[in-house]
Amino acid sequence: MKDKKLQEFCKRYFMLVDATLHPADDFALSVELPKEVDKELTDRPFYWMWVETLGETPPPNFLYLLFDDLTPSPALLSALKDTQKPERVLPGSYRMQKIYQSAKNRGMFAVAYEPSTHLWPHVLMNVKVSFISDRQKDELLSYLYFVHTNIVKKIDMNQWKGKKLLDHQPSEAKIIPLPISFDHVFSAILEEVQHEINKRDQGWAQEASQRLKKELTELNHYYETMDNKESLEAERQLRKAEITWRMSPRVEVNPFQLALLYLSEGI
Repeated sequence: MKDKKLQEFCKRYFMLVDATLHPADDFALSVELPKEVDKELTDRPFYWMWVETLGETPPPNFLYLLFDDLTPSPALLSALKDTQKPERVLPGSYRMQKIYQSAKNRGMFAVAYEPSTHLWPHVLMNVKVSFISDRQKDELLSYLYFVHTNIVKKIDMNQWKGKKLLDHQPSEAKIIPLPISFDHVFSAILEEVQHEINKRDQGWAQEASQRLKKELTELNHYYETMDNKESLEAERQLRKAEITWRMSPRVEVNPFQLALLYLSEGI
């Protein structure tokens, strides 16, 4: 079975981290890893500690990742390095989890520029909002903060798919120099997130509270029917605390991506 989308994701990841791609079968990637990427994708902390302590230059590490159940061609197998073993990659495999984690860590902060002559600083924050009780619903929300006017707006990231952004400042661009207090930016965006949460229908929390109340009533009834209920009081309180923690409605807000954007227009 071919995992074409997984292969495309991995290929894009390796290109963005400046790994070297070597010839491979259509269903595989042959990759030479840069030092920092090697550290992120392989569990060799003592090896790197030894190498860096001695000031040595280690040989490059290679991966040959398979995205299909077919066996690599004999010609390519014979050309692989001694340390380069074919490795089948699946969505939940060890190597894929390491790649996901690396991409997540590297994507936590970014700086980008719109190709224009006058650019204004904005801060983009992606936030995961979790509505939690005995059930859980997660939402991903995006907010853009315009530093010059102190305005925060909720945005739809799908509208940005066609927007051209550069990872370096255009040579002809004039950057509007404005001081940025990230504490103030965080506070302003999180205040807008709180406003968004408050205006939502709170029916989910009320329903969760009713389920919690019913569960605690049944728990108390169970222990009240026990002959030795006095000796079981500590156990009842422990179970009550566990149920309350598990079923009480709450909202968790977790910012997970931040970008400093220089755009041609304000908001």
